[in-house]
Amino acid sequence: MKPHFRVNKKQIGLIHVAKTDLIAKGVLDEESYRDLLAQYKVGGKPVTSSKNLLQWQADALLAHFKNCGWVYVPKVKKAPVRKQVRNKQIHLEAIQTILGALGKDWAYAEGIAQQMNYPAKLEWCSAEQLHQVQIALTYQERRLAGDPPQPRPETLAKRRQKSAGRNACATGATELEDIPF
Repeated sequence: MKPHFRVNKKQIGLIHVAKTDLIAKGVLDEESYRDLLAQYKVGGKPVTSSKNLLQWQADALLAHFKNCGWVYVPKVKKAPVRKQVRNKQIHLEAIQTILGALGKDWAYAEGIAQQMNYPAKLEWCSAEQLHQVQIALTYQERRLAGDPPQPRPETLAKRRQKSAGRNACATGATELEDIPF
């Protein structure tokens, strides 16, 4: 890195983040930041903006900010979400097991697939479609076993709010005695 290169966008961003952080902590104010910039000269003229700094000057300014108490914390990048690759054979075996527990045959599962607007034969369905049929059969199995799937708590709260709104009287009365007959 040669010392005469202009500051890059990453360094400008770091300078502004450090400045904002130190101003929020009360260590620095806008006027003292401008005085710091004026100490550096490019072409014999004092610098008025961080984008006019040279790289070595920006490094020195960032080192000064670190001495003042600023700590650089890099952003943590999230790992990309990998789409799960589904295996059709595994889903077909699971569907067969559930059908055996329910006492149904393959036509029952194909009927569920047709209700879901999937192909008429399970062999023609994609792995994701087979997974959805498997979920539907699992719900049916739980329902028959007396253990139906329970809605999430936030869904229950929304249902209670809707039913409270429907049960409210149009006249604004809260008790039966308040309703004029």
